Amino acid sequence: MGWEDDTNWKTPSTHVETVHWVNEANAYDDDSSTFAGVGAKDKFLELGLTTPIICEAIRIFAYTNGDPSFIDLDIYYDGAWCDIYDGIFTDREWLVIYLPKTYQSLPISWARVSFDWGGGGGGGNISVLQFRVLKRGGWGQLVAMKKAAEEAEHKERALCPLCAYPLENGKQGKHCRWCGWTERIGVHK
Repeated sequence: MGWEDDTNWKTPSTHVETVHWVNEANAYDDDSSTFAGVGAKDKFLELGLTTPIICEAIRIFAYTNGDPSFIDLDIYYDGAWCDIYDGIFTDREWLVIYLPKTYQSLPISWARVSFDWGGGGGGGNISVLQFRVLKRGGWGQLVAMKKAAEEAEHKERALCPLCAYPLENGKQGKHCRWCGWTERIGVHK
């Protein structure tokens, strides 16, 4: 089980219908083969929890057929939308957004997300998958699990004896991309 599968993530249970998004419920159905889609920039998808929770982070998995660029994430608190994140996202990778400390002690029940794929024209359909909220107290456990996984991977990865850069498996054995050392011949090119 990877750190991203931890049970501390809570999936939203409702959404606000909009004419710009389709299949909104797929954004929180725990099935990565389904999606909620949008064909227009800067149109928000609002996702909610039945019961408000104290939250430390929100994560989003998104992809696009267009030229992806920016994501805008807001949370709803005290009668207003509060901007949490405006920035880039990587296609088909989890984006974990850690909430500012100001919001970490507040009950959160709604969040909204929109996309802008940048540039002119084009666009495409951007989809949000597995939008989840982390219950307070779970972040430390997730960070520890991720760190342990990274350390285990690092231990398994061989390092170059000349420059300590991670070695890659090549046709002639292990090879260092940085200094050119190759295991079979043991020389620096």
